[in-house]
Amino acid sequence: MNTKTKRIAIVCLIGLIVVVAFVLGINFMNKPNDSEGPNEVSGEKMSSITIRVNDHEYKVKVADNAAAQEFASSTPFELPMIELNGNEKYYQGSDKLKAEEYNPGHIEAGDLMLYGDDCIVLFYKSFDTTYSYTRLGWVENPEDLEEVLGSDNVTVIFTKN
Repeated sequence: MNTKTKRIAIVCLIGLIVVVAFVLGINFMNKPNDSEGPNEVSGEKMSSITIRVNDHEYKVKVADNAAAQEFASSTPFELPMIELNGNEKYYQGSDKLKAEEYNPGHIEAGDLMLYGDDCIVLFYKSFDTTYSYTRLGWVENPEDLEEVLGSDNVTVIFTKN
């Protein structure tokens, strides 16, 4: 095979991968990636925020989308979060964020998501899901998050780093 034929084969293979990803609905843009750089909204870089529950603090990596940046740049605030399903805490607000929903297929403990355009969800257990969310971020070290959040409603304080 000559060089020109090899190049054509590589371009065709890349094109096929892109088409298959599109048909399957794979969205690589909203997946967490620890190598992502800081994000910008209104000139302010927001790559992480902190959440505080009782005496425990967790660093949250902010996702690279408009809703996540708007959420992070509006900190500090505290949210009274309600227990649901033994795996999450949620806050149903009145302020709307720009949703960019996708179905992650699997939720990890520590995922911070937006359900719809006004419901903030903090997951403390991992599980498979068929629901769609907009990723706001993820707790970098969620090992004791389930224990700290407990099984009751809780107030979570969100602050800028």
